[in-house]
This record gives sequence, C-alpha cells and structure tokens, in this order.
Amino acid sequence: GASTTKGLCYALDIPVITISTLLSIAEGAKNELSHLEKNIWFAPMIDARRMEVYTALYNADGDLLNDIHAEIMDHDSFKDILEIQKVIFCGNGMPKSKEILSQYTHAIFSETPLSAKNMILPALKKYQNAQFEDVAYFEPFYLKEYIPGKSTVKGLHK
Repeated sequence: GASTTKGLCYALDIPVITISTLLSIAEGAKNELSHLEKNIWFAPMIDARRMEVYTALYNADGDLLNDIHAEIMDHDSFKDILEIQKVIFCGNGMPKSKEILSQYTHAIFSETPLSAKNMILPALKKYQNAQFEDVAYFEPFYLKEYIPGKSTVKGLHK
C-alpha cells in the first residue's frame, strides 16, 4: 500500500499524508461516543496475540499522549491513568482489556469497527497544517520487525 501511494504521489506531484491505524480506531470511537464529555482519552488497541496489544493514548483532539507501544495486558495495565482519567478502550484488542480493566469505573469500552471514514478528519487536519511526508523517504511504521517463518504448506518445501 505504501509503495503504491508513494508511486502515485510522486507521479502526480501530490503530497503524502499518513494516518496511524491507532488514530483511526480512536477517531471511530470518538465519533460513535460523541455524546460523552470532551476530556476523555482514547486507548485504541490492535491485537498482537496472546495477551499483548499495540496501543497508545490520544486525547479528544487526536493528539498523541504517549508513544505507540506493545502492552502485555495485566491487572496493572493503565492502572495509574484509570484512577484519575476516563479512557475509552477500542479496537480489535479491546476484548482483552475488557476482561481485565472492567473493574475500573473510568474504563469505557467501544466496539466501533475500523473504517477508512475515520481517517478523513485527521487527514484534513494534517493537510491544513501542511504536515506531509517526504515521498522519497517515507516508510510505514511497524512496531516490531517482521520475521518470516518457514511455511507449513505441504509440498512447498523439500
């Protein structure tokens, strides 16, 4: 996807705007739960297998409050934050957090699905602020390095 984007943007001489998947998930939850107060934070989560999720914290304006990171969910996850701040947990990693964090009154859970429509407002904000990527040097951000394993498809390897 990034290669296609870079090729099109280079050929058409148009800027590249990138939107984090986590931000897109947070935007979807914000749009769904717009009736809630405006000082709520969002913790979008992408399932990373076992009890691990990729996550970050965003405020209601879409500003990143901490680094995107891998979090192994346990009873201490988000504890300090949830004692003082309401947080909406969303994304396909949210069910893991719901089992553990539902004990906190400040934890709110959203099952809003991921959708490209949730990229529109963050992209517009970046466009208005001229926050473009360098077409030649942009690379997608992957939290962990991909390490391919040997295929288990029968007959593929001798």
